[in-house]
Amino acid sequence: MKNLTILLIRSNSFSGALPDELFSGTFDNIFVDVGDNKLTGDLPASFANMSNLVSLIGPKNSFTDSATQLSVCGNMNTTTLVMDCDACECCEVCCDGENDAVCDFQLLHVRGQLINEIRQKLMAAYRNTD
Repeated sequence: MKNLTILLIRSNSFSGALPDELFSGTFDNIFVDVGDNKLTGDLPASFANMSNLVSLIGPKNSFTDSATQLSVCGNMNTTTLVMDCDACECCEVCCDGENDAVCDFQLLHVRGQLINEIRQKLMAAYRNTD
């Protein structure tokens, strides 16, 4: 989908896996919020190589353990990563307690005020669904 840059499908009871070609051909910054659905499987493999993935929010799903590849965590453009602890390889920083379920990992390399504003709006919207 060449023109898809924001995927906001939180709390819709969607099930199944996200397709690998979801953002193929998109060069603009990408913001993904698929939290609180019934999604399964791994995250699309393409997410690991996307230099334009800015925000990935996907807790409260049934992704496979370690669905979030380490390469997503090390992506210098990804500024917000919120995933279930068992589905996130890079969430050891915030998933160190036995009662931890969701990792809210704010990456330190935020790029620009616009990205920060969008991240804040997405996080505020997510918190309002609880």
